[in-house]
Amino acid sequence: MGGRPFLRVDLWRVALGATALMIGVGTARAVPPGVPDPAFNGGQPVLLDFARRLPKRTTPFGVAFDAQGGLVVTGEATPDVGQSGLLLARLRPDGAIDTSFGSVGSVVLQLGFSIVGEPPAASGFDVAPRPAGGWLVIGVATTSTDAADRSGLVTAIDDHGTIDATFGTGGSARPHPGTPVQVFAGGRGAVAPDGSAYLSGALRMDASTTLFTVSKITPAGLPDATFGNAAGGAYVDDFAEGAPELSSGSSVVVTPAGILVCGDTTRADGAGEVLVVRLTPAGVLDPTFGGGTGVFRAAVGDPSLPLPSAQCSGLAVGPTGEIYAAGRALDGTEFFELSVTRLTPAGALDATFGMLGTSRLQVAPAGGNSTINDVVVQPDGKIVVAGSSEGVMAAAPEAVVVRFDVNGAPGCSWPPA
Repeated sequence: MGGRPFLRVDLWRVALGATALMIGVGTARAVPPGVPDPAFNGGQPVLLDFARRLPKRTTPFGVAFDAQGGLVVTGEATPDVGQSGLLLARLRPDGAIDTSFGSVGSVVLQLGFSIVGEPPAASGFDVAPRPAGGWLVIGVATTSTDAADRSGLVTAIDDHGTIDATFGTGGSARPHPGTPVQVFAGGRGAVAPDGSAYLSGALRMDASTTLFTVSKITPAGLPDATFGNAAGGAYVDDFAEGAPELSSGSSVVVTPAGILVCGDTTRADGAGEVLVVRLTPAGVLDPTFGGGTGVFRAAVGDPSLPLPSAQCSGLAVGPTGEIYAAGRALDGTEFFELSVTRLTPAGALDATFGMLGTSRLQVAPAGGNSTINDVVVQPDGKIVVAGSSEGVMAAAPEAVVVRFDVNGAPGCSWPPA
């Protein structure tokens, strides 16, 4: 966290049919499909530089629309003190920075703790409106017990860019399943309609074992002790079937049927599997999902490979309740390509989608890798993904936006071929 070599990060909006995607978020725009939206900064990238000192570094990870059609962006930027600070910034609907928010359009908060010789750090990965007003930012921050450790972080910030000190402790909650000496990784999550926040990740037990985790924070910013199977309001599980035992949680979607969480795990032969779990409101596996187990898991890489490994980093629910697990999977040459798998609302593989339930697309040059970071579904059922590709000789990853039709066939994309 905080070690990315970017001085500035381009933010843009790409129109895909009736949906404009901005790093995983859609809104209606009547513009040609597959091209940058001319109504957003004239169709050019918005260059965000919210760093407070040198070396300047601004990296956005998540966005949400505000009530006026503007954008609230979270991520990390170089703070006044420390390695990285949690970033929250607001852009107007035309892409201009909203200087009325925070300090000239942004807030950079150092919410991490430090130990001797190690600088603090914090990052925001997801942002969502808070029912009480303002925003909840979900991410990670350093603890004061271990230089490598992170706690989950949920922070409340009002519409003016001021931290809400009545939430949690001083404006933040810091869920950390397990003991202080166990390293937590992750930090993506979602906000429920009642203002509860769910945060997923992985708890590292040792060099070869990580456990899948989901924590719940109440609307007041406190751990929900009634949730899950572990202390501190967390669900913790080991879904791995063999060594190494690697399971982790990533994207979270709160639905009327339960809390959906995607991630990855390993099967007995070591292949990586896409993992989708549905928890009840009490934080236990939902027996109505995944054929009675509460879990869907599958290695959805190229079926010709002995180990068709795959991972999930984005999750979305379609207009009829179908579930899309997006990330990356190995192609026939054992490089990662874009991957979208569709499940039925009950958590079974939908074999009518793509090839045997999964659509894969390699957009990187030969010998390169591609991955999906987030996914949204249009009202007409088409699937829009945002991610990156990187060739072996590339200086930096290239951003990619692709739309798949309702059957899983890839359509328009950005950048154009």
